[in-house]
Amino acid sequence: MNWIVVITIALTFLLQIAYIHFIDRHIILINLPIKLILGLVVNGTKNIKL
Repeated sequence: MNWIVVITIALTFLLQIAYIHFIDRHIILINLPIKLILGLVVNGTKNIKL
């Protein structure tokens, strides 16, 4: 029983770490184009207003 508990805790811990790293990478990859597009939109609206 003890080994099963230790293995399950270790696996869940490793899965959480991998999941967090996976999400962080994808948030960075998703945020960069969104920031670039928002920057272009803001600059475009500023240029149109001016």
